[in-house]
Amino acid sequence: GSCCMANPDSFCVVWAKVTGHPFWPARRCREDEEQRHLRFKMRKKDLLVYFFASDSYGWVVTTNIKAFDPLTARSSTSSTKNKKLIEAVTVALAFYDRIHKGETFE
Repeated sequence: GSCCMANPDSFCVVWAKVTGHPFWPARRCREDEEQRHLRFKMRKKDLLVYFFASDSYGWVVTTNIKAFDPLTARSSTSSTKNKKLIEAVTVALAFYDRIHKGETFE
């Protein structure tokens, strides 16, 4: 999980939370993406994430970012009725698998 905190160019899947919303599966954004969204950044230490199945980006304080564990994620879908969250977890798991197979994304 710490891969993405140390290396801004590495994609990795995380759980991220913005005020008023539950923790949501997201991916850490690359530096070039951060440059495009800089005007929205609120705090120096915030990280930009892309929220799966929501088509939105958000600057998230690092304390609201947690490692994404595929096993926990799979079990979280069985305990929620939130269809959008289930979709987001499904997309995040597929993305996670592709990263861990060594695929690259441009």
